[in-house]
Formats: sequence, structure tokens, C-alpha cells
Amino acid sequence: MGRGKHLSEEEKTIAQRMKQKGYSVREVMIVLQRSETAERNAVRSVPTIQKQETRGGSPKLTKKMESRIIRKGSKGDRHASDIRAEVEAPLSVRKIQQIFHDS
Repeated sequence: MGRGKHLSEEEKTIAQRMKQKGYSVREVMIVLQRSETAERNAVRSVPTIQKQETRGGSPKLTKKMESRIIRKGSKGDRHASDIRAEVEAPLSVRKIQQIFHDS
């Protein structure tokens, strides 16, 4: 069994846009009259038009917040839970303990 022809740039763009609109692989395959494998390869090969989102959100701990936590902890014998309440950090007590351990 021979190989089929590659998808043209126009067909690749059509496949990519249909996938972005939520069409299934089978539906795209029928519209383009191509094999399922060719369609999957086309969708993978065309770079996405939308910017990919970065994983995770913004960091909860900034350098400024870390400095404040270390400063508060260096003033004496204090518990991490007290420092967390004082600084109003959106962090766990364990994370504050790790900051002291690493510094």
C-alpha cells in the first residue's frame, strides 16, 4: 500500500482551525477527504495561532515577601504560624519553614 500525498498548507490550516472550533478528528477527515493519520499529523505540525498559556499561575511568593518573612523571623524565637499571620502571606506554614531552612 503506497503513501498518500502530503496535505497542502491550505488543508493544514483548515484542519487546524476546525480542531480549534471543536470538530472531531473524524469530522475533519471527512471534510478534507484524507486519512485520520494525515489529519492528526497536520494538526500537530501547524503551530497554534493562539499563545499558549504558561503552566501554573503567578507565584505566590515574591522576593519582597520572602525578605519580609526572613526579617520577621530573624528578630527572635518565633513560630512560622505567627510570622505567617503577621506578614499576611498567602503561604502555608510549611512553606515559611522551608524559607528559613533554605536561607
